[in-house]
Amino acid sequence: MPFVLFRAPREPVLASAAALDESSSGATGTAAVASLEVVDESSSGGSAVALVEEALPNDYSLGFTYSAVDSYLEIPDAPELNPTTKMSVSLWARMDPWEYRKAMVSKTGATSNKQWWLQTRNNVSYPRDLSVVFFNPDLGFSGRTVGVYTSNDCLVDGEWNHIAVTFDAGEVHIWVNGADQPTAISLPGDPLPTSIPVGPEPLMIGGGDSAFNDGFGPVGVEGAVPGYIDEVSLWDSALTASEIGEIAGEPVDLSVLSFAEHLIGWWRMEQNGNDEINGNNGSLTGNAYWATEVP
Repeated sequence: MPFVLFRAPREPVLASAAALDESSSGATGTAAVASLEVVDESSSGGSAVALVEEALPNDYSLGFTYSAVDSYLEIPDAPELNPTTKMSVSLWARMDPWEYRKAMVSKTGATSNKQWWLQTRNNVSYPRDLSVVFFNPDLGFSGRTVGVYTSNDCLVDGEWNHIAVTFDAGEVHIWVNGADQPTAISLPGDPLPTSIPVGPEPLMIGGGDSAFNDGFGPVGVEGAVPGYIDEVSLWDSALTASEIGEIAGEPVDLSVLSFAEHLIGWWRMEQNGNDEINGNNGSLTGNAYWATEVP
């Protein structure tokens, strides 16, 4: 009788042929994808192995009804959340329309312990663009921030956009929907740091600080469309173009990818702030809530 085995890290699961047909029919809604191994043991003693895909639940995202700097998912600091020479952050986000200066992911303090943050561009003329800012302690008396930004309307209003940033010893790339975007530096002549400073601040998803950016979500007006963030992941490597391509098409099971050894945090937002990789779980603050809008 055919049976199905989930690949690691899932536990083995047995299913009948009828169940296999149902799971592979694609009848369920939007979901992440995991590999399955199907072994067909016939009465003659032979066996055949084939790969099929199994849907992972993806029913919720992190929602924001209005912009507030004190509304976010907060993950307490941990050693593995402080990659230095190589780092990537990946997420799905949606806003209709996009607005400028909206915090997505950050690990920094407002006045001290500055590290890095990702936001929509801090310029009212470029709401559908992105900027990622790094602190360089070697600049000036006490150091200052250096931003990398896009200027080509790379975000799409009202649709889920996959966004990723890669950092490799001072080389930064911003990716939107799998495409490497042209970028510029906010302060020409100021170098990016070759190593990201380590700090004690929490990792915040969707939150901001009044000094640099606003919380994710629309300006607080009646009837505004909420903003959403989903499937946030942190890596201790600079993901390559092909690796970005594997995760930018749709949400997938990151833990089974060939480069999953570099995955150091993964927050799926399935009605909780749990980290699927290292247990660095977060908690909701302010108006952030679990939404049913998903990519």
